[in-house]
Amino acid sequence: MKKFDDFAPQIGFVTKVDGLTCIIAAFDYMNDPTIIHNGKVIKNITVNSFVVINQGFTKIIGKVISESIIDHQLSTDIAKKLFHDSRYQKNSIVRNIDTQIVGYIENKVFVSGSKYIPMIGNLATIPDPDVINQIYINSYSSLFDEKTESISIGNTVNENIRINLPINDFFASHIGIFGNTGSGKSNTLHQLYTSLFSKIDFGRIVNKSTFLVIDFNGEYTGAASFGLLPEQKHIYKLSTRENRQSRLPIKRSFLMDPDILSMLFRATEQTQKPFMKRVISGWKKYEDNSDSLTNWIKSIILNVLQSEPSNVLLDFMRGVLSTLIPLSSEESILLDKINSVYIFDKNEKKYAYAPSLGQWIIQAGGLTDLQRQDLKVDVICEYLRIQFHELDFFDELEIRAKLRIISDIIYRRVDFTNISPIINRIESEKEQWKKVLHVTDEETLAVNSTDKLVHIISLRECNIEIKKMVPLLLAKLTFENAKNFNDNSSFHLIVDEAHNILSSQSSRESESWKDYRLELFEEIIKEGRKFSYFLTISSQRPADISATILSQAHNFFIHRLVNEKDLAILNNTISTLDRVSRQNIPLLSPGICIITGTAMAMPITVQVHFNKNKDLRPNSDTIDLIKLWGE
Repeated sequence: MKKFDDFAPQIGFVTKVDGLTCIIAAFDYMNDPTIIHNGKVIKNITVNSFVVINQGFTKIIGKVISESIIDHQLSTDIAKKLFHDSRYQKNSIVRNIDTQIVGYIENKVFVSGSKYIPMIGNLATIPDPDVINQIYINSYSSLFDEKTESISIGNTVNENIRINLPINDFFASHIGIFGNTGSGKSNTLHQLYTSLFSKIDFGRIVNKSTFLVIDFNGEYTGAASFGLLPEQKHIYKLSTRENRQSRLPIKRSFLMDPDILSMLFRATEQTQKPFMKRVISGWKKYEDNSDSLTNWIKSIILNVLQSEPSNVLLDFMRGVLSTLIPLSSEESILLDKINSVYIFDKNEKKYAYAPSLGQWIIQAGGLTDLQRQDLKVDVICEYLRIQFHELDFFDELEIRAKLRIISDIIYRRVDFTNISPIINRIESEKEQWKKVLHVTDEETLAVNSTDKLVHIISLRECNIEIKKMVPLLLAKLTFENAKNFNDNSSFHLIVDEAHNILSSQSSRESESWKDYRLELFEEIIKEGRKFSYFLTISSQRPADISATILSQAHNFFIHRLVNEKDLAILNNTISTLDRVSRQNIPLLSPGICIITGTAMAMPITVQVHFNKNKDLRPNSDTIDLIKLWGE
């Protein structure tokens, strides 16, 4: 059995105690930057290092706050007169270490406070890695349980020892990762989850937990990202520039919700959202009747031509038919007949004139049988009945919305000027949604419905609207699933470059939709823990993110930040960040971060591991211009 001195190098003894501070006089061999102990090179203690003051079986923990020296050779006036030399001599120097008592270790758990006070003569030692972990990690004793596991993403900067992070305390929590561009936050996020997946067997976690990564810049789409095999993850490279097979699967029943569709097409609360509710209500009511849409179109055509003629109604009707009848088909001749109808005024009355149909005039009061036969409405609808089975979800939404507004205008239920903007948005934006979404009847991205562990959604090639709306859509979908099916499962939403969607300063959208977006994520971070739904956000600008979201996060990885607003928001929202750590944030080197939060007893500065293999880290390296120009 090893003695205490075998693994804990002694550095000195207590010579003065003043309240919660004490002075440790270091031994002569402790004046060098490193010492050799049991064949190992150990870094000597410096300011901000921890020391263990041994008082019997009690380990009192202190933190070095300053250092000073006393030169015995020149400590008296007689010595000064004898030697006439004010230069320090190494062998005559005593190093005094000013130490602040921060707590003690009891039952392998660090407890902050002043229950024990050092006594003069107590020996001080350099803490070993286990003691350092006990100091930093709140639940360190649980790491010795067989059922509890930990991961490591780096070494402490002061002690240069591996730091263990308890899996449960970190990943069953909301996490914030912040730092300026180039500070290493993407590497930290990647290393954090890579370490997790390498620690826990795939078979133990799949179908019990799902990890969804929102990747704005395509940094995590590499074949070896997160240390997973291609069959263990699904990468969706969404694009609004071109049609691709890689589209995001969304369950049809989820989209068939007026709140969701109102969100996608930014419907106003007072007028356009009630209209969308009527569209979806009628859709659901007659969805099982395969002829319902055909019969509705037939009725709409006749009503438009038989009611008081209107160019607005004719235009909408033409738009519906144009969507359904390709110009290259034989049935396009029938469409030409409808397109030939136009409105004119005569004697203060409106009439519909159709040159292609024998130049007959349709007056209020109904069509004659001959006119209905010439119009070939029945032939058109018979063709459309076949076409409806091939309709895309968003094409059918456009058709039903246009039919609904025609019907509402005929019966004077709506003001056209209030509703037309959302119809125009559906018509203009449906194509981009068809490029990124695949509507299916199967369960998608639910908490435990797939054998894929990680879903990575790359938005690199998407326009700004899709970049804002897809994360919102996925957050709502997965959070609703978690609330309904959260038994024995967990969901982890990871948002890189989170300021893109969590900014409270955005001027690109209306206030109502900005509020809706922020309220959803604020609900997730406030209530998600109850449903085993956890959020990880990474951002360059914490000041742009809602203060509510920041204040509700549990654990933080803070890289270099220099902007005063960013530093101020962290100071106001992170209660576990001490004064010394806050002062160090602007000075942190790339790859170094301060870890703090509920899982930590106190902040710790860590050098995060950096994988030299480019294929095994995020695609976020700064370009080497000399190499580029040389090539």
